[in-house]
Amino acid sequence: MMAFPSTEALPLLDQLRQLIAPRSQTFLDAQILLQKKPTVASLLFNPNVIFDFFKQLPISQLWEDTTVVRIEPELHKEQLNHCKTNFIGRIILKLGSKPMKVEELQAFLHKVWELGHQWHMTLLARGFYDIHFSDEVDMRQVWGNVSCFVQQGVFRLY
Repeated sequence: MMAFPSTEALPLLDQLRQLIAPRSQTFLDAQILLQKKPTVASLLFNPNVIFDFFKQLPISQLWEDTTVVRIEPELHKEQLNHCKTNFIGRIILKLGSKPMKVEELQAFLHKVWELGHQWHMTLLARGFYDIHFSDEVDMRQVWGNVSCFVQQGVFRLY
């Protein structure tokens, strides 16, 4: 769990700001105006950004030795229902083979699976994909064929 900077840490943040070039402050102002995701450097220049971020998070409480965060039941059920029809897919490539693009792999799997409803695939990391099905029946049909061979290697569901 990340804690808020204490009042003793604020002078240290001021010293860090002085060590870095003053023109970086204008970069921070421009970044905040464009509403981009803050970087570590921008957080050092403006600790208020940290406080604004933590204000959006639910309030945590300590219960015995465990940190507890209250999540609204409706949101929790909605997110669980969304995850019921998801798989994680992984492609294991042969040595020296060229990696497939997401579109190519999705087109290949579309031909192999022949599903009645729509599904989509998102790249999580190199070789790992999130596959979301719009129908639980299609998901179970695909789960029956846990792995399939592609030209470059093997695609497996988890």
